[in-house]
Amino acid sequence: MVFVQESVCKVCPHLEDSVFSQLNEARLDEFCGLKMVNHYKKDQRVFYEGEPNLGLYILCSGKVKLSRSSRLGHRQIMNIIGPCGLLGEKDLLLRDRRTITAEAMEDSVVCFVKKEDFVEFLKQNHEVAVKMIEQLSSELKQAEEKIEALTVMDAKRRVADLLLRLAKQYGREKPGGMLIEITLTREEIAEMVGTTQETVIRVLSGFRKEGLLKDFEKQILLTNEERLKRIAG
Repeated sequence: MVFVQESVCKVCPHLEDSVFSQLNEARLDEFCGLKMVNHYKKDQRVFYEGEPNLGLYILCSGKVKLSRSSRLGHRQIMNIIGPCGLLGEKDLLLRDRRTITAEAMEDSVVCFVKKEDFVEFLKQNHEVAVKMIEQLSSELKQAEEKIEALTVMDAKRRVADLLLRLAKQYGREKPGGMLIEITLTREEIAEMVGTTQETVIRVLSGFRKEGLLKDFEKQILLTNEERLKRIAG
């Protein structure tokens, strides 16, 4: 981790997509004064499951995966966060220790605000609190859909469903299909859909043979989204 001096919120290209989008320039400057800004290299941990919960992290750039240990000791990837996403907000007010681990998937810039400072800021800026409630409600809906998928879908449908969700969140149109602009290992995909790495390799190989996707510079290019939608149900 490398500490840096400043990251100016009011010129952030992702501000409109964040919980801080309704703040005026003065309030954004106030928030900037509360935070510390850190650089994390790929595969570095931002925080660990079980460590003291000291504050809120906001991802400025890069991508971070959130994971949790199961009772059997397996890792389960809960979510992948992009720029202006919050890390650890669900634990902020209710728990003294982290319930998830956050790990940089690529070189990333992350801001940190102490818990007491952020709580006081929320009290003075209700629009941020409302935005956080909206975001948490959206994430709860996604979690419910994921639980349903894990319960009723076989591995092939779960992988197809995951690829479509990733394409919606991180996809970019390319000649020949939709490129998922995030690099995931087969192990990480398995951790996201609740199956084994061997099963994921077999499913992706089948999709490749059916002409549903291609490998593109360590990323996945979806070449037939409609067919994947039918598989996902």
